Amino acid sequence: METQKATCNRCFRHAVQFLTKIRPQNTDRLSKKHRHYTTSAQFSDKNNVDDDEITKLSKSASDWWDVFGEFHALHSMNKIRVPYIKSVVLQQLKSNSISQVLPLKHVNILDIGCGGGILSEALARLGANVTGIDASAKNIHVAMRHLSLDPVLSRRLSYKCITAQELAEDGHLFDCVVSSEVIEHITEKDSFVEAISSLLKPGGSVVMTTIGQTTKSYLAAIVAAEYLTRMVSPGTHDWNKFINSDDLKELLSEYNLETVDIQGLCFNPFMSDWSLIDDTSVNYAIHAVKSINEQEDKE
Repeated sequence: METQKATCNRCFRHAVQFLTKIRPQNTDRLSKKHRHYTTSAQFSDKNNVDDDEITKLSKSASDWWDVFGEFHALHSMNKIRVPYIKSVVLQQLKSNSISQVLPLKHVNILDIGCGGGILSEALARLGANVTGIDASAKNIHVAMRHLSLDPVLSRRLSYKCITAQELAEDGHLFDCVVSSEVIEHITEKDSFVEAISSLLKPGGSVVMTTIGQTTKSYLAAIVAAEYLTRMVSPGTHDWNKFINSDDLKELLSEYNLETVDIQGLCFNPFMSDWSLIDDTSVNYAIHAVKSINEQEDKE
């Protein structure tokens, strides 16, 4: 009991010290030059994820399909993000799907940062043709191994160890690009979003879920989730890489992606359940659509 109390006290002291240090930055909007990334790591033209992030997100690869393990919140999130993705995609495609079992049949979806395939498999089970990509070979191995358990699903789901920028160079185009709980691990957010836009067909949808850069998100996503409850490993997130919904909306617009919907997301750790809310200060989902005529927009 004393050990737990001491740990809690250390966490709260850490939080107070951090919040005191960043409060001036939090009250003023970041300059345009630094709004989308606040670290100085260098990346190649083909890679917008730093090696430390890849290593960090590969450590728990064996736990991806343990619904009670470190990724249980992502498994639970499927209950809300999968219906959300299905809804906005069908609405954008103006499709009244006849199939109740496979409503996303013939829809081509790219899942960027697919990890072990938790979201990719769920979308493929709705009939979508899904390509899951991840910069971690270890994660892709886990995803492919789990997919091998379902030969039928493997007909419409494939995985590649590749970055979004590398895939964009191959000229692939998708009806929808999904990036769930990924951009908060990206340093060069501009090049990442540019790659997403390049991978979308005109009129295609991009759906992201991520975390806002607020005092509240630091307390919830880092202090509480990483240090108090140990829902995820300490050090999983870097608050400096979080991005607020208004800033992400502006960034998307710079690459011909018009935001049409933003929804706050709330996780109840006691019920292990997610719900849609108005508050976007911590977790949120954003849906944007690529301009049909990019040339006119540029002019």
